[in-house]
Parts: sequence; structure tokens; C-alpha cells
Amino acid sequence: MIGAPSHAGGVFGGLITADLFGSFGKAIIFIASAVAIIAAYGWFERDTEHSAEYSVLILFSALGGAVMVSATSLVTLYVGLELQSLASYVLASYRRTDERSAEAGLKYFVLGHSRAVSCFTESRCFTASPAR
Repeated sequence: MIGAPSHAGGVFGGLITADLFGSFGKAIIFIASAVAIIAAYGWFERDTEHSAEYSVLILFSALGGAVMVSATSLVTLYVGLELQSLASYVLASYRRTDERSAEAGLKYFVLGHSRAVSCFTESRCFTASPAR
């Protein structure tokens, strides 16, 4: 998903593009993800209950961000947003034994689900309207 600007063009039937802006955005997203994984190392030394899941969830969230940066259509943007959101729901409630973490995860899921339903409904209204 990271392409050189000299080889810019559409991928996956034109749904994702490889350009300089996308490469720059993906580099920032992947560097921030690497920093988040490295910074959590000390925390997992003290509490090793779910340390392997954290890295995978951060990487899925980064993948969703990379899809959003390179999206050329609203459907692809929505898929990237959902991919990032699903990983973020789990990350918000990562500490299962902490009451505040469970509450945060539930609130984030409810608000994110209502956002997803409204975006999907609005997109259906726009595509169902007759062209003029």
C-alpha cells in the first residue's frame, strides 16, 4: 500500500491510489503506530495479560488509516474508517478488569455504531436519489 510517487496510479481497480500524499500520510501513521507499540513495552512488562493482542490491534488500526489516506471513493474511505474503528473499540476497552475501561469501550462502541448507521443511511439516500 506504500508506493513510490513515480509509480503513482490506481490499485484494486482504482479504489486506492498510490501518490505522494498517500505515501507521506502512511509514513506518519506507521511511524506513530511503531512508537505506540514501543512505548507500551514497559507497561507490558508489568502486566503481560494481553500483550500480543495490543500490537495486532494497533496494526489493524494503522491499516485502516492507510486505507483512508489512499482512498479514492467514499466507499473505500468508509471501509478504512470501519477497519480503524473496530480496532479502536477493542483498544478503548483493552483492560477488561478495569471498570472505566469497560465503560469507555461501551460508550465508544455505541457512539461509533450510531455514526456508522447514519453514514450508511445518508449514503443510501444520496445514491437512491434520481440524477438530474
